[in-house]
Amino acid sequence: MESLIKPLDGTNYATWCSDIKVLLLDRDCWDIVAEREAAPVKEGDEIDARKLKEFNLRFNRAYTTIYMKVSPQYRTIIEGLTNGAETWKKLKSRFQPDSRARVMALKHEFFSTVIEPDESIGLYTSNLSRIIEQLREAGHPVEDLDQCFQLLRSSSKEIKFKSGNPKQPSRKKVSQDSVPNRHTSSEERTSYLLEALSSSEEGGWIFDSAATTPFCLDKDPFSKFEPVNNQTLVGAVDNITTPIKGKGTVHVKIGNVQIKLSNVAYAPELRKN
Repeated sequence: MESLIKPLDGTNYATWCSDIKVLLLDRDCWDIVAEREAAPVKEGDEIDARKLKEFNLRFNRAYTTIYMKVSPQYRTIIEGLTNGAETWKKLKSRFQPDSRARVMALKHEFFSTVIEPDESIGLYTSNLSRIIEQLREAGHPVEDLDQCFQLLRSSSKEIKFKSGNPKQPSRKKVSQDSVPNRHTSSEERTSYLLEALSSSEEGGWIFDSAATTPFCLDKDPFSKFEPVNNQTLVGAVDNITTPIKGKGTVHVKIGNVQIKLSNVAYAPELRKN
């Protein structure tokens, strides 16, 4: 694994950081670098010598792992250090400072990221997740509503391409029943939002951001509903018409964000869009 990691050379910090983190996890050193694990404390009047020796081995291994994967011309930055956590912070401040310019660049990258023609929805959401995590670490977390907006706005082509028979697992769905109705951390909400479009749960709400009018195959989610007559919905595939049985309002909750969808068409016979 280590031989596959390119040393830090000043141009590859983002990928180097991710690769070294995986290597440190493999060597059971990451919690020390992340300062989530400290040296063993005394139990009574003495410290367990075996535990202390094992910790010191991993403590030193954390530093040497980082040091040996830094190019020689940049090792002067961390010379004199022997603490993996301090070394990690020093390199981060040098190659990824939490400056206003960097935050602005990350926000611009987040809102300008779009799904490429041959890119999978999984890879697209992974790219968004990477930017969201960097902004969170810089002290500027992305609001839940902005995450929803970017996912739905930029993925409309992917959703339209994948749309088809609602029973097919390729259909992009978010189930109302699966939405967490509890307080969640920022990381948990981000994870849910980024995975939502890849869900294939049966009987879920179908988001079609490419549609002129939002529609639903199920009547249960409507909070307000009015029957209509003599109205049809024209699908994007072969111009198939489907009768609309009613219209109304649907409230969808994603994390702590409440989204109101107005003028939603109820089309229970729709099978393809």
